[in-house]
Amino acid sequence: MGLRRKLGLRLLRLRFVRKAVEERADLEMFRHRPDLRLAIGLGLLAISMLLGWPAVGVMTGLAIYFDEAMIGFIGGPAIYGFSWIIYLAGLWVAGKEVLRYAGAFNRWMARRGVEKFLGPEGLPESVEEKATQGSQEDLRS
Repeated sequence: MGLRRKLGLRLLRLRFVRKAVEERADLEMFRHRPDLRLAIGLGLLAISMLLGWPAVGVMTGLAIYFDEAMIGFIGGPAIYGFSWIIYLAGLWVAGKEVLRYAGAFNRWMARRGVEKFLGPEGLPESVEEKATQGSQEDLRS
């Protein structure tokens, strides 16, 4: 048994990962168009990510280029703090809905990651049985 498979089996012990695999977590909620408030909030979150550390790097580069250390000492932390303000504004605008999207994405990533680690041998039989039982129960209801 390879190291990747051992890691995959180890991750399957975590309740979050096991539940994501058993329920065959997918990205179904991403098929629906988000409302305007969520789209604006996610846009602000994306802008804050672009402003964070990359902008600090640019400020540092400018400080070196212009041989003016204060650009880096003042501008770097200032723009980084500003990116956090935009991040918090994005979370506030998007509201709790963004947590549902993040949760669905994390569950899907956990399932896909474990399936990749387990390789062609696939899931252990006990998990496969629970997953098929769950899908059969979904078909009945």
